[in-house]
Amino acid sequence: MNNKRIIFIIMALAVAFTSCKKEKESRTIITTIKEPTISKTPLTVGDTVIIKSFEWGDKVYSAHIERKANKDVTVKDEDGQKYYDNKVSLRIDGPDGVLFEKTFIKDDFISYINTNYIKPGHSALMGIAFNRADKGGNAVFMATVGSPDSMSDEFMSIQISVDKSGAMSLIKSQEISDEEMMTE
Repeated sequence: MNNKRIIFIIMALAVAFTSCKKEKESRTIITTIKEPTISKTPLTVGDTVIIKSFEWGDKVYSAHIERKANKDVTVKDEDGQKYYDNKVSLRIDGPDGVLFEKTFIKDDFISYINTNYIKPGHSALMGIAFNRADKGGNAVFMATVGSPDSMSDEFMSIQISVDKSGAMSLIKSQEISDEEMMTE
């Protein structure tokens, strides 16, 4: 019986030592870099329509923002993929009818963007969004110009202000203070 017990213990220890053996860890990772698939036809960022109601003073207004592909203009991302640029229509309706209406293209903002950061030919008008109706009497919107690639974070913002008479002004993104960016 003792012999069987000794043999059993030796076998158990042998199994334990061989199963607990630490294998060499390799720090080498082998992978392949997949080249991006580039479509032969230009891609679109996507057509959208947004209607936003907001209080401005003591009245209710609505902003109608519509983005559509501008099939007359193409741009390329960093990988060489072609995209259609966009045109964005902004209409502000008030209690007395249409206060403001304009269709924007990227060229409307070219003098307001830093071409060291946003490369000409590689950026598109990405959209316009309502920001706030401020105490100074302006409806404030933010336009963005940047890379059309959805994985990119390269863009610049330009502030569009419309007063109650329908007059519009633009402000460069680096001239917009944090206070102006916050909703009042």
